[in-house]
Amino acid sequence: MTITNINRRKLLQGIAGGAGFSGIGALGAIGTVGAGDAPVPLDMDELDGSEAARVLAKMRRTDEFSELQAAVRELGTNVRFTRDSATVVHATQYDVSGEAVGAVYAAHAPLIGYEDAHLTISLDADTGAVDKAGLEYPNGDSIKLVSATVDGLTSTTVTPPTEAEIQALQPPNTEGFAPMSFDPVCAYCQWAVSGVCFIGCGAPIWFICAALGIKTASLGGMACGVFIIAVCGIITVYGCEYHDISYLACEHAGLCPWRSDDDIPCDPNDPIC
Repeated sequence: MTITNINRRKLLQGIAGGAGFSGIGALGAIGTVGAGDAPVPLDMDELDGSEAARVLAKMRRTDEFSELQAAVRELGTNVRFTRDSATVVHATQYDVSGEAVGAVYAAHAPLIGYEDAHLTISLDADTGAVDKAGLEYPNGDSIKLVSATVDGLTSTTVTPPTEAEIQALQPPNTEGFAPMSFDPVCAYCQWAVSGVCFIGCGAPIWFICAALGIKTASLGGMACGVFIIAVCGIITVYGCEYHDISYLACEHAGLCPWRSDDDIPCDPNDPIC
C-alpha cells in the first residue's frame, strides 16, 4: 500500500476536529458498517430547532460549562453554545455485544477565531447529569485536552505521532509471539475504533468520546482523549477502508497483542489473497 507523506501538522488537523466533519450528515443506525465491517456501536440522530435549543440551554446551566467557558475566555476568545453554532445529537450507546447500555445528549461548538478548537458537553439522556465536558485546542504541534468535572479542571497535552513514527512501530518482542487469544481490552479497542471510523476523526475528540461512551477502564486505563489521538493518527495514515484497520490501530496503540505475519489476515482485494 502506498502511503503519502503526512507530517505531524497534517495528522493534527485530521484529529483535532473540523477537518472532514460538518455535522453528522447521514449518520444514524446501529448496524451501519464501520471499520473492518464491524457493527457501529451507536445510533445517533442530530437535533435541531427547539429541541436542540432546550438541550443546549440545559448544558449552559451546568457548572462544568461555566468552568470550561472561563478557560476559553482565558485564551482570549469565546464560544457560542447556541443552536446556530453548535452541533447537537442524541446518541444511544451499545456495548461490545450489541446491547443498548444508555443514551446521551452530546453537543460541541467551535471556539471563535480558533482553528480546530472545540468545547463539548454531554448529558445523560435519562438523568440530565453531565456525562463528559471537555475543551480541546491545538498547542503548537500538540493538542491540549481540558476536562471539567465537579472537582474542577484537569488538562493534558498530547502530541500526535508522525507518519514516520507510526510506520516505524515494531513489536516489542521480535523473538516470538504469544498464541492469539481473547483479550477484553483488545476487543473493546476494536469496537471503539469501529465507532471512531463511523463518526470520523475530523470530529472533536471529546465529542467522539461522549457519543460512543468510551470507558477508560475498558481501555486498560488509557484516557479516552489520548486513545482517540492515538488511533486517529493511525487512521489518518491508513484510512478506515484499510482491510484490518481496527486491529492495526489497536495493535499500534498498544491495546492489542502484536501478531505474527501468519496471524495477519490477507487483504481480500489483493489478487494473491
